[in-house]
Amino acid sequence: MDPSSWHKDIRLPPEHYLGSRWYFVTLCAFEHKHYFRSKTLADWLLRALRKDCVEHSFLLRAYCLMPNHLHMLLQGSSLNADLLKFIGNFKHKTSRRFSAGSRKALWQTSFYDHILRKPDAPGDVSWYIWMNPVRAGLVTKPEDYPYSGPFSPGPRIGPYSEKPWAPPGVEAKQIKTACKPTSLA
Repeated sequence: MDPSSWHKDIRLPPEHYLGSRWYFVTLCAFEHKHYFRSKTLADWLLRALRKDCVEHSFLLRAYCLMPNHLHMLLQGSSLNADLLKFIGNFKHKTSRRFSAGSRKALWQTSFYDHILRKPDAPGDVSWYIWMNPVRAGLVTKPEDYPYSGPFSPGPRIGPYSEKPWAPPGVEAKQIKTACKPTSLA
């Protein structure tokens, strides 16, 4: 079998990634390395993310930079907002700079995305993102984690439903019941 046929194209047609849609995106560190435990690297990466969001017309409604991956809830803020271009540019710029100093790859080749649909409430998705460090046992309350929040104006938006949101392919029952919201900071 030809190895080039092993790769499955997981992307929708490009027009699905344009405009003012909401997107849940996960970028994973190369080989799931725990690069983002470094405060210096985490701070630099979040500054670059903030800048690129503005340059590519995206509002970052929720994010969480874990030791080996980054979750984001993005909303296009113009008809020209292009998620594929934004992610490609962000990964390219940060990878080049990281590799120049370390001679290592920063990101895995692809990324996970989910375009929110009507049943996906942005508040529920945000809460899923912010609860990530709690589920991982890094903190007991989401507001205690230093590498999460919204970049966009306004408070953290809370969950809208009692049932926890989970990305497609992840069973909601896999999300600990202890992660139910107690407060929003």
